[in-house]
Amino acid sequence: MTCAFTSLRRFGGSAITASRWRKTRSAGRGEPPPAGAGNRSPPPGAARILDGVSITVRELTGADWPRLWPMLRDMGVGDEPAEVHRERFLLLLADPRWALLGAVDDDGLTGYAAAQDHGPHLRSGDAHRTVRLHDLHVRPDRRRRGVGRALLAAVSEWAAGRARHLEWQAHRERAAPFYERLGHRGDPCPQPDYPTFLVDLGPR
Repeated sequence: MTCAFTSLRRFGGSAITASRWRKTRSAGRGEPPPAGAGNRSPPPGAARILDGVSITVRELTGADWPRLWPMLRDMGVGDEPAEVHRERFLLLLADPRWALLGAVDDDGLTGYAAAQDHGPHLRSGDAHRTVRLHDLHVRPDRRRRGVGRALLAAVSEWAAGRARHLEWQAHRERAAPFYERLGHRGDPCPQPDYPTFLVDLGPR
């Protein structure tokens, strides 16, 4: 089966643009963007006030593990011991190809996102470079408060500093409606139950 992505949405024109937020620091983790990337950069921490609650998106640290681990289990993990997962988490924290971001409010860590830069293509270089959003999870008691929107915006800003596209898949019933409310449209090909979302971030 051959699939064609026909519905692309540029992040810069969406309602979740992270530049509307109050920036709380100037640089994030990871390798600096290449020359010519303009003002695009790894995601700074950003605070947002919703329903009187301040939500900050920042890089995760090793100290976040106790609060992160239950969320990973909610998302679904393999059969390895928890310590194996923790060691993998610490390794990826140090890998500049990964963005591991957490949303924090007055109650601590409320959600996280994990994205991976797949790097340049062998034949086309950065022309079709893609960042894959692997995880975006919000604690059930903190949903519909803007946490997921804040995480997606931060991931999009990080991706825009290095790639042409941001893509992810989401379960048709459990997760896709969230992204659709933000104006994104998934392609049901090749997995109807997990439509693929593709955002064109524009040329680098």
